[in-house]
Amino acid sequence: MWSQIFLILSCILAAAYIYRRLDHSPLFYLLINLTLLSLVIGHIFDLLDTDILEYTIEIVFLITMLLSLITLMVGVRLFQPQHIRYPIFYSYVPILILPFYLFYIDNQSLSDLIMMILQSSAYIVYLVIVLVHQKELENKWLIFLSVIFFLFSLIFYWVFNDYNWANTLIHLLLSTGIITGAMSLPVLINNTSR
Repeated sequence: MWSQIFLILSCILAAAYIYRRLDHSPLFYLLINLTLLSLVIGHIFDLLDTDILEYTIEIVFLITMLLSLITLMVGVRLFQPQHIRYPIFYSYVPILILPFYLFYIDNQSLSDLIMMILQSSAYIVYLVIVLVHQKELENKWLIFLSVIFFLFSLIFYWVFNDYNWANTLIHLLLSTGIITGAMSLPVLINNTSR
């Protein structure tokens, strides 16, 4: 429980830090804050721990993953030169997963597979962004720490999720990944938006 509260506070701190550091890209700012807000809402619902909210929590976490994919796609678009950018509505294609996911929400194996694919693809896109554009940062170690923390939280979530100690570790790894990512990603966006 305390690790979830720490994760919620980390999301609030990351949103405040991004607000102070991000100079351009109001759409990116809005999307990243919506992603953090949906993560906070999901963990607040998870803290209530009622069986009534089980599907609601799953849908909120799915929306969080879809918003993170959309945010990353908008980030990829921002990193491209102006003359070769794809249309902005292509970044919103992951939202099409939501209505189809509702058909599979009762099937635990299919919903886990979809969430695993979404989380892995978000991590891969984030990793590619970091590897391609990390030379523009002066504190590269911060963004690489976020990549490492997100990788370990992803691994622990899918391998050790049944253990009680693993949930605490997952929340702590995700919190530190969010904080270190929030400290370095706005600088990367500001450098490429110029």
